[in-house]
Amino acid sequence: MEEPEQDFNVFVGTETGILKGVNLNQKAVIHKNFHKIKALESDQEITSIAWGEEAQTEVMMGLRNQTIRIFDTDAMAFVSSRKINVGEGPIVSLARWDG
Repeated sequence: MEEPEQDFNVFVGTETGILKGVNLNQKAVIHKNFHKIKALESDQEITSIAWGEEAQTEVMMGLRNQTIRIFDTDAMAFVSSRKINVGEGPIVSLARWDG
């Protein structure tokens, strides 16, 4: 029996702050959490998610606490986190600007 491909074709951000990778295919549904659940706090809800660039190797996430996190889909790891502190409320939209 052939094993299903394990690359993730869907990334989901949750209210609890977890980034999940999902592989939807005809043989099986595979999913993985990329956060340690014990390390999460209530202000880390993922409120916005977008690709970081055209090659789709970066997932950008905006959090309720105005932090932006970058997840590298090749390394399957978080590679950057930055608190931005602009305006009020959670981040509701993301886009890469000027690199």
